[in-house]
Amino acid sequence: MRDIMIAALAAVLLTACEQYDVKGFFASPSSGVDIRYEQSSAMAEPDNIDIADTDTYTVWCCGDIHCMDSADNFRSMLRSAVEGNGDPLIVIANGDLTDREGGLYEVRRIIDSETHGSETPHIFTSIGNHDLFFNQWEVYRTLFGRSFYSFDVKTSGGTDLFICLDTGNAQLGSSQKEWLENLLRQNRNRYRHCTIFTHTNLWLSDYSQFPTGSMPTQETIYLAGLAAEYSVQLFIQSHDHHRDEREMNGVTYVTLDAINDGAENASYLEVTYGDTLSYRFIDI
Repeated sequence: MRDIMIAALAAVLLTACEQYDVKGFFASPSSGVDIRYEQSSAMAEPDNIDIADTDTYTVWCCGDIHCMDSADNFRSMLRSAVEGNGDPLIVIANGDLTDREGGLYEVRRIIDSETHGSETPHIFTSIGNHDLFFNQWEVYRTLFGRSFYSFDVKTSGGTDLFICLDTGNAQLGSSQKEWLENLLRQNRNRYRHCTIFTHTNLWLSDYSQFPTGSMPTQETIYLAGLAAEYSVQLFIQSHDHHRDEREMNGVTYVTLDAINDGAENASYLEVTYGDTLSYRFIDI
């Protein structure tokens, strides 16, 4: 059965070799995670956010835009955010922004045109495996910045920590692991809430994303252990295109639906931060 699936996939890809990076489906041609770590470390981290006049705010998260010729669902979400429908402080586009060569430029144009340079929402992205197709890491870091980073949101009720991890190759690499461990060990007790977001999902719920799959078992065990040890409340993932919710050792793991045009289950996640943390899915 597996051989049949591989043969079928190869046939489809070969008929669309001008549209898709066929090699990239199996092995990313972009720089590996340790090289991206080194290059990202030379860039500035995002600015922290200060909303000290309130202790409550919302964050909208979407994943798998897969911009080809259009990204109308993503546009719609951004338009709602800017026009005040829910008034999110932050919007996170959680990887796989595009499938095609040059598509990252289009996603950047969409973000800039729909937000019109407004102060809010603050836009953050993570890098997905498809964003590395066509050797696009150089483009990604030029348009969106670091592949891993952290930032704070300071409120009147406390300060929250957000951590973006680079799982574009479904592994963290030794340098990123050391950075993450140091960040949590030295700083976690200073924060009210802690959220991690990254593209590749930890938990395999189906084989819809074959051949890329989920994180390797050893990486999942490592991240789940670290998240539990340092009281990470929310761990947001994408990649699988279908929502999945589970709780383990006090950590809530949420995998997002895809937001790409044509997705039957297109939605995004709204997370509300205050004294407590809650979330809901919003269908498009």
